[in-house]
Amino acid sequence: MAEEEKRTDVGEERKWGLLRLLREKRIRNFLREGEIVIPEKPGPKILGREPLIGSVRRSMGLPVLRDEVPTLIEFEE
Repeated sequence: MAEEEKRTDVGEERKWGLLRLLREKRIRNFLREGEIVIPEKPGPKILGREPLIGSVRRSMGLPVLRDEVPTLIEFEE
């Protein structure tokens, strides 16, 4: 029984190791392409700066919650 558990643990470690390698390889390839747009003055929008996470998500084509939810001003209109 201990041998079976040991085999399962090794199999799980290999699976997670392979997933980690694939993820790192995809990230490296993505960073080489240079598609990420990073703002010059990142920071909170309330201070008049451009949010870093939102900018990166937009440049990657991912949805940004701030774009999907209307602001309070739009609610009042």
